[in-house]
Amino acid sequence: MKYHSKAYACIHVLEDRKPVLLLCRVGGHFQFLCGGDHLSSDGRVIGVGHIIDADPSLKPLLDLTDGDEAERSGPGSPWITKRSS
Repeated sequence: MKYHSKAYACIHVLEDRKPVLLLCRVGGHFQFLCGGDHLSSDGRVIGVGHIIDADPSLKPLLDLTDGDEAERSGPGSPWITKRSS
């Protein structure tokens, strides 16, 4: 995964109001989400590296393939990965 690859983040994560609790890969792009409810206007396009710099614990999850997702209950909690079939 390239550092400057396009990804999406919810505004809560981007503004550091909430941690990433849900990470999924859809259409080849990562989505870094807080796990809460969102409006479509709450999403922002970012570079993957910006999120990884803010939370290096996400880096091992960059091997997710399209359709995979990982979720955790809070920062420091273990990730539960759901692989697409």
